[in-house]
Amino acid sequence: MVVSSSGSGNGTAHTNGKLNGHVVSPRKPLKHKRAFWVRAVNLIARIATWAAILTILLRCPVSLEACDDTSPSICKPYFHVRNAITPRVRPYFDRYAAPYVNVAKPYYDTLNDNVLKPSRRYAALYGTPIVNKGQKFAHAQWKTNGEPQLYRLQTLTKSQYDKSIAPYLTTTGAIVGPYYNFAHKHTAQACHDYLLPGYEFTRDCAVYVYDATAGFAKTTALPATCWAWGKTNAFLDTAVWPQLRVVYVENVQPQLVRIGERLGRYRTKVNATSQAKAADAPVEIPSPQSPSTTLLIPPRVEEQESSFSEVAETTAAGAYWNSMEPPSATGIESEKRRVARGIVANDLATWQIKYTSQAEEGAAAIEEEVDEIAQALMCQSAQITGKEHLQALEETIVSEVINVKHKIQSIVEVGSSDAEEKTVSAIRAAGAAIKNKAQAVREWREDYDSKLQKAVLEAAEAHLHILDETRNLALQNIGMKWAWTDGVTYKDWQKYHELKNSLGNWSEELKQLIVTHPTLIEAQELSDQIEDDGMVLAATAAQELARLKDVAHWKIQANDSTDNFETDAMQLAAAEAAQQLEDEQNDEPSGTEEQEIGTDDFNMKSQSSVSEVSERPEDNTFILDPLELSEAGSEDKDSETPEVLITVHPIVTVSLAEAGKLLKSSPIYSSGRVSAAFPN
Repeated sequence: MVVSSSGSGNGTAHTNGKLNGHVVSPRKPLKHKRAFWVRAVNLIARIATWAAILTILLRCPVSLEACDDTSPSICKPYFHVRNAITPRVRPYFDRYAAPYVNVAKPYYDTLNDNVLKPSRRYAALYGTPIVNKGQKFAHAQWKTNGEPQLYRLQTLTKSQYDKSIAPYLTTTGAIVGPYYNFAHKHTAQACHDYLLPGYEFTRDCAVYVYDATAGFAKTTALPATCWAWGKTNAFLDTAVWPQLRVVYVENVQPQLVRIGERLGRYRTKVNATSQAKAADAPVEIPSPQSPSTTLLIPPRVEEQESSFSEVAETTAAGAYWNSMEPPSATGIESEKRRVARGIVANDLATWQIKYTSQAEEGAAAIEEEVDEIAQALMCQSAQITGKEHLQALEETIVSEVINVKHKIQSIVEVGSSDAEEKTVSAIRAAGAAIKNKAQAVREWREDYDSKLQKAVLEAAEAHLHILDETRNLALQNIGMKWAWTDGVTYKDWQKYHELKNSLGNWSEELKQLIVTHPTLIEAQELSDQIEDDGMVLAATAAQELARLKDVAHWKIQANDSTDNFETDAMQLAAAEAAQQLEDEQNDEPSGTEEQEIGTDDFNMKSQSSVSEVSERPEDNTFILDPLELSEAGSEDKDSETPEVLITVHPIVTVSLAEAGKLLKSSPIYSSGRVSAAFPN
């Protein structure tokens, strides 16, 4: 880049500061020309590559079996290589390239049918004679010009070889030949006499040892090593590292955080003290004067009064929450009052600026510390310990639900009488384990909130203590100064109390700023979210255990020990089992036939007894003629005791019990002839 120089210098110069009056053009990189042999080999390699590709695509047949003597020599090696690498390349081709190939294949087929095949036919039809003529012409030229030159070159090379190299090789062969023959003879003898017999002798043993070692390594050593490695990693990941991480997060890291906080508070306190000392200006307290003493206005007070307007403007331009307006002049005032009013206004403005600057610095420091504390707790406690408790709860829920299902299957398979009680006990044990893990999540959240609150309060108290000390010093300084100053009125002391309240309000606003810090709210919301997730998991687990309790009841009724725990399926299986049991009970032989036999016997006895009654009407109070016994409700299979009715011709029908009472009341019953039919 070239720029023109406007100062001293000659012409133009570079921007690097060198003014030499010359324009330096950028140098072009020198291209090194490759040697002739390199370019020739590169060209030959390219031609050979494209010739092989075109030969494979255009002249080779479709398979190795279709190759014959007329096929190009490159086709068979190509098919052998393709058959060797196809099994290894095919999975990757099917996975990555096949979709694109399938998309382009219709276009290639169209191109092949419409362009390539016709071109191949025309090339074979019209190009073959031309190629044959070219081959004959090339062969004739080779015979005429190429072979003589080649023969002359071979003759020259052989003469140079015989003249320069052959004598040395002959001399070397004569010297080395005896040693070579001796070594070759003894080496062959040792190989045939010792090595080959030893190899034949040890080959079977070596093969056996290799097979045994390989089998042991494949079937025992490697699986055992993998199993031990996996179990060790699982044990370390699930039992050791989480505990070490929890110990570090709960014990070591808080100490490091406290050390960092103390160093930060110390630096903040030192900076605040140095700034306060630099900002404080020496204030001279005027000596007390009597009312009769003539007041002389010192030049310093006039300078303070004259500069008050500038201080007031600076105060108005400063950034603080609530500014205190200085007392205004009231009409004609004395010199003493004017001096006092200037002192009051200067003190109010000065201490407001000092306290405001310290409050702003303290607010920034508190925000930074609260952000660090909240971020540290979120990254260390919430993201690690809280998520670990949540993961432990989830793993416990999964394992306990699986264990409950296995226990229910084993209980149903055993089929004991107290199966219901065992399933309830297993479900209660699982619920207790899940409850403990959920309680651990809740306890972690309480500990997390307490740590967060404690750390934030400690950080805030340090800064608030500095501000309180500053406020007390300001009020003490102003109060002592005004108490020794003449001309301070009641309204000025009202401003003093307003300043006191305003400084206190600033501290309260600073506390409110801490409470509403976004990172602090985010940390609290994160702990709430983790606890809510844990409670949702616990509630879901409770619902699942309640469902498993009902499913276990149905599985016991259905005597189903399979791993099917679907609610609808088990309820349907229990209903089918109950219906099947009811059908089996109804199919069992009941006492109906015995009841019919007893009823027939009773009918016979009753007829004989009633006939006797009809034969002796003088012993009766009434006559039953004719008497028919019928069994009512015999068709009702659900009735255990059929009701036998006595039908008195033509319309009187009484039950068997009423008939018994009638017969018992008759004199015949006392004779014992019908007592067998109506037992007491």
